[in-house]
Amino acid sequence: MNRSFHESYYYKNLANNNKSRRLWLSYSPSKDLIFCISCKLFGLPKAQKSNLALNGSNDWSNIQRIINNHEHSHNHIQSEISRGLYLQSNRIDLNDQLIICANREVVRTVIEVLIFAARQNISLRGHNENVQSLNRGNFLELLKVIGRHSAPVMMHLEKINKSNNNRLTCMSSKSQEKLLSILGEMVRAQILKDVKNACHFAVIIDTTTDISNQEQFTFIVRYVNSTGVIEERLLALETASDATGQGLFNTFCTITSKYDINWEKHLCAQSFDGAASMQGIYSGLRSFIQHKNPRAIYVWCFAHILNLVVVDTCDSCTDTKNFFGDVQSLVFFLKARKRAAVFIECQKKNV
Repeated sequence: MNRSFHESYYYKNLANNNKSRRLWLSYSPSKDLIFCISCKLFGLPKAQKSNLALNGSNDWSNIQRIINNHEHSHNHIQSEISRGLYLQSNRIDLNDQLIICANREVVRTVIEVLIFAARQNISLRGHNENVQSLNRGNFLELLKVIGRHSAPVMMHLEKINKSNNNRLTCMSSKSQEKLLSILGEMVRAQILKDVKNACHFAVIIDTTTDISNQEQFTFIVRYVNSTGVIEERLLALETASDATGQGLFNTFCTITSKYDINWEKHLCAQSFDGAASMQGIYSGLRSFIQHKNPRAIYVWCFAHILNLVVVDTCDSCTDTKNFFGDVQSLVFFLKARKRAAVFIECQKKNV
């Protein structure tokens, strides 16, 4: 029995064993609900207030019965007739085609700006995004620059500035977040596809405390791609409410279950730092993973080992310790405003 949406719901079995596409049925992945588009857009008031038009449904255990009852109802049949008549009498003319092309150009540009900002790791929003503001943030300012070379984008920006209506612009903060979420899911889907194609993979896990004092759990996968190149990709970043070995293992299981990763069969290695909650052989994350998958060998993170070696070496060498102490004192000395100004003037003279 399906407990989630299935593609087969889009089709209706006919008496001659053929299948007919239910054009009225629409599924929202973000809300996990199915809706009737015909009743919502073309139905009479009574049809528009029906459950599938107004609230949607995700009662998956009874969904087939709900779909059948709805599509045989009088109100739905009237809505389907209205939709068919509308489509026959409203053919898209040349002007509508131009509007569609312009809107697609705007959406494509918005997506490219979001991808650029994400790759460069720069913020999108501005402190003041009003029309009168001289700096409305990286996102809107980049679109303004692109608009100088793209007529559809410039016309769209001008239309937004002149209109006070609460209409779809694809440039609001909610639109940005939704598009970024979709792009992120596309990237994650490709990573998961590559991991499954590689069959065997390793995980690199670390935790760090963010500015709100929350423990962030980073989940990185390491695998060999189809061309034989080793890849390391950040797959998930989750908040770990429990920083013990058991708590970290619970977060690990939540992530792998969420993204359908069969780690008990395909995980071949794990790498963490030297914290007891990570590498502890009795109650660390390492031990919980190896209890389920003994083949997942543990590798102590080389970068963490190197850092510990450097710190201990510097502490054990008196000359090195004194050197870094003198450098730190010199930095503090030169940070004073007057001395910093004199130092800069001396540098200019030497140049």
